[in-house]
Amino acid sequence: MTTSRTKHPKGVKRARSDNVASYSSDSSAPPKVPQFAVGYVSGGKAKAADYEDVVQALLLRAMHEYESRIVGVGPYPASATQGKWAKSCWKEACCVAVEDYGLTERMSKLIKSRGSRIRGELVGIVRNEVAACYGFNSDTSHAKVVRQNRKLYDTLIFDSTFTYKDTKDRVGYAQNKIFGILIQEAWFSSGSKSKGIVFEKYFNPISLETRGTLYHGQVLHGGMVERHS
Repeated sequence: MTTSRTKHPKGVKRARSDNVASYSSDSSAPPKVPQFAVGYVSGGKAKAADYEDVVQALLLRAMHEYESRIVGVGPYPASATQGKWAKSCWKEACCVAVEDYGLTERMSKLIKSRGSRIRGELVGIVRNEVAACYGFNSDTSHAKVVRQNRKLYDTLIFDSTFTYKDTKDRVGYAQNKIFGILIQEAWFSSGSKSKGIVFEKYFNPISLETRGTLYHGQVLHGGMVERHS
């Protein structure tokens, strides 16, 4: 008895599959194995676009939910927690799309990599807004300006002065306008597709963890450091 193989039209390459999947649904049937996109060439930096269209879409949704968890639940989850979150986000993406694909280790790493990405994105937003919100001088070609910026930075980070609405008299704790700008730009700037709407459960209400990430984490410090130097 011989085993038949599916023949592909001449000139069309069969898409390769990723490694054996580590996640399956509760269904008794085995999950589908994610396929690489036709024409995929190994060796480059891993990305969602390496995969066939359906898997790519599932990955992107899982990545966006993972980012939302990082901000809404905790910015620095332990390694074991990162793995659990990646599997959970993948399972949710499959459920929403009514699909059943396995999650490979390579794909899991892609999802988990979004943790550092979203933290970097937040710092980038701060970098663009911090001058207007706090009065940093963007012309750092002069030593005097750098010294002034450094003095302002030292004043702002002292006892979390940067969190106040009025940073001079320290009035209005946690009401500085940069927080509203940061939340709007990061999670509500894409209409109905915004993370704050698609993944509302992480942002309604804005959790203490999210506020802690913004108020006392490295987000504002990182953005300000780049501005005063």
